[in-house]
Amino acid sequence: MTESKKKRAATRYPYVADAQCIKEDQVLSCQLQDISTSGIQIVSPTLLGEEQQISLVWEDAEEGEIEGVFYVMRKFQKEDKENRHFYGLRYYQLDAFCKQKVLNVLNKLKNVQKKESEKISLESIYEVVDQGQRYIVQNLSNLKEVHPFFAKPLEDLSSYEKEVFEGEVDPYKEVIQSFVTAHFQCVLLKNVVPFALKKPKRIPSLLSRAVKVLKTIEETESKEEAIFDYIKDFENAADLRMQYNESTNRVFYSKQGMMGKIVKSVESVQLLPELQEYLNIISKRYDHTIELTNPNIGLEDIHTVSKHPPVDKKDKDKSKDKDKAKSKFQQKYYVPSLETKGVGKKVFLVLMILGIISVNVFNYFNKQQETNKYISAIKLPIPITEAYRDGTQLFLLFKPQDWAKLDEVRTNEIKNKVKDFMANDKWVRTTLLRTDDADIKMIITTLQ
Repeated sequence: MTESKKKRAATRYPYVADAQCIKEDQVLSCQLQDISTSGIQIVSPTLLGEEQQISLVWEDAEEGEIEGVFYVMRKFQKEDKENRHFYGLRYYQLDAFCKQKVLNVLNKLKNVQKKESEKISLESIYEVVDQGQRYIVQNLSNLKEVHPFFAKPLEDLSSYEKEVFEGEVDPYKEVIQSFVTAHFQCVLLKNVVPFALKKPKRIPSLLSRAVKVLKTIEETESKEEAIFDYIKDFENAADLRMQYNESTNRVFYSKQGMMGKIVKSVESVQLLPELQEYLNIISKRYDHTIELTNPNIGLEDIHTVSKHPPVDKKDKDKSKDKDKAKSKFQQKYYVPSLETKGVGKKVFLVLMILGIISVNVFNYFNKQQETNKYISAIKLPIPITEAYRDGTQLFLLFKPQDWAKLDEVRTNEIKNKVKDFMANDKWVRTTLLRTDDADIKMIITTLQ
């Protein structure tokens, strides 16, 4: 199977249809949720066993009755107020007639999505960004009716992040709402960068909105101490702090992704002075996020500095006179010259270089050893390029092209395997899965 076919197979289209499931002579009701070239997803009020064959039949408005045998791959862990059960099914046995019907359904859905995509203009995206929280409140409960461009970032939210938009609002909910809204805006702005840069007149709208979102995030972050003080006496204070940390992590990586896309894309564009000021604000904040997520120290950061220069005893008196003429800065710091004649200096230089090389080689193998440890322990169905723990946070990095090949079944398999690992690890409380381009894909937390 070619690379392009794999990507097409992973594309799922929303597809709701009432169906009947036949299992061991029992006829059970269920409902299709979406469909792809690899299978379907259903929701059932009845428990179905995994890794078994079932017959399914449903009625399509245009294609008529579609029937086939499917293989139940796995059950998805989704929160549902009606206690329904969600399953991913693979095609197992379809006759030629039904295969053609399924292909017709897929082609129809693909064309509909393509037409919908063409309807989205840059102006309409900016309008949604400007609406922010108001747009989320209006559409969060009915995402299947929302264009995938806007629905996807909201579908990936945690359940508690969706719930803060319901019921009465308190200071804690307000902060989480603000983080969720900023995350949503950052994702949208990141995705429109290539289109916004096609015409110079579009750039001001992009940069001004990006700066506005960044300042909103900073204003919200400044309330952290007050929010922690507000929830400190709550019974579920620990849970709320964990959720707060998850939301701040999510918005951190979404803003980093947005800023990185803007900074790297605008480098070759000649900007007006006022726009350059916007870019400087974004660039400065982007560099700061990179410093926070990249603890590695390069050779350029290593300096040999002595508080005072070495003084020869014979020239002690002369040096006093010279010192008076030196500036305060020269008296305070002295960087020894490595070009001074003498075997001792050369030996010191060689030893220092060897030491630096040894440290970097050690760090490389130490980092690789840590990555291999987590690869072996978690056993994910996708290559991990780097894995490391920082405090109670575990970072798992993947290649963007590898992550793009995942379908929903494998994505949920990754989520479950990481959860199983965290349940047995005494240190890790939060795991962040992201691609090498700093695009966060999943945040998994545990309250154990």
